[in-house]
Amino acid sequence: MLSGKDYTEWKGRTVSDDWHAAETYKSMVAIGVESIKALLFLNGGAIVALLAYAGQAEKNGSHVARLLSFPVALFVAGVTLALLSFLTVYQTQYTLFNEREAGTTRHMQWQRATVVIAILSLVSFSTGAVWAIRSMANSN
Repeated sequence: MLSGKDYTEWKGRTVSDDWHAAETYKSMVAIGVESIKALLFLNGGAIVALLAYAGQAEKNGSHVARLLSFPVALFVAGVTLALLSFLTVYQTQYTLFNEREAGTTRHMQWQRATVVIAILSLVSFSTGAVWAIRSMANSN
């Protein structure tokens, strides 16, 4: 058991350093998860909103639903990419856990993949939103 100076300074790191690193790591994971949830919310909410709008427009004699099929497909792609990023986040954590003793950085590949996939989900949402707005403007 460590005690005294051995406890407060172990392998060149203090308990305070380890606490700060652990809390920073926890907050980074939380921010990442909340960001992915936001992507799911944005894309999923857009799907629901467009379907509701198209349904109401069809009742009023408008044929906007066919114009909105591509934006809905983009939002579905955004949801799919966001869900895929949850899988790559898991793989990042799993790889990081397993390489703890090995001293490698293979988890960075998964982390980069997660960032790219999340950005693609955001691009999918943005493109779908612009396309939907243009489709609705041109339907009148």
